Amino acid sequence: MRVIVLGANGFLGQKVYSKLISDPKFVVEGTCCINRRNNDLYTLDVTKEEEVKRFMLNKNPEVIAWCLTSKDERKLTNHGLPNVIKYTDEKTKFIYVTTDGFSEGKGNYTEEDLPSYLESVNPLAEYVNAKIDAENIIKQRNNNYIIARTGPLYGQDNVGNWDHRISRMIEKLSRAEKIIRTENLYKTFVHVDDFTKAIIEMIKINFEGTINVGPKQKESYYSFNKKMAKNIGLNSSLILNDYLDIDEARKRCIPLDTSLDTSKCRRILKTVFREV
Repeated sequence: MRVIVLGANGFLGQKVYSKLISDPKFVVEGTCCINRRNNDLYTLDVTKEEEVKRFMLNKNPEVIAWCLTSKDERKLTNHGLPNVIKYTDEKTKFIYVTTDGFSEGKGNYTEEDLPSYLESVNPLAEYVNAKIDAENIIKQRNNNYIIARTGPLYGQDNVGNWDHRISRMIEKLSRAEKIIRTENLYKTFVHVDDFTKAIIEMIKINFEGTINVGPKQKESYYSFNKKMAKNIGLNSSLILNDYLDIDEARKRCIPLDTSLDTSKCRRILKTVFREV
């Protein structure tokens, strides 16, 4: 099976790429925008149409795993994604990694719940809103897609570096600094290794549509950091809690609970998603 991993040098993409290339069932090509670390990867700027055209027509993939993300997510959505779709056969399965973009903040969102745009005052609005637009673009292509929705990813990369969230926590706790995290701001935190296994499964199975991935249990930012500090062997007593006032959350357009109902993925996939 011919598979292309777009964004194979990223936190998630490198995991997916390395797992696929170790399996002889797959013929894998990984791409990155600027190749600074891995000479095995093909340097491809998806926002440049001619580059995408040459690459896709030459490789003719059966599956594309979109693990790309960018500080300019809007550019990826408006220019990169249409280029890739334009020069990809309709028979090609398209796996798109997206986020928990639900502005109402009621939590326990199912696959039938439609994501909703964040107001511009929210610092994540540009990223989340671009992801929502990308989902709509993919749905218009054909039915041969999987939109894999996840909350925040955590874990270590291929060389043992922790994700940026845990890295900051480790730095502060190593200096015996106190950390304050919000106790009523909920997410479905997903370990990157588990999500990687899930994507590999998605490549193989006969499934189309949207699927929420992750464990059953949601966590607040406070409980997540508290548990992770304890798991790593750090002083979790330095992590203190605060609460975000409901009126203040509304004023700042911050949804308090974007946790996911992941019962479908736990029925369909064999991957076991660990609790924090």
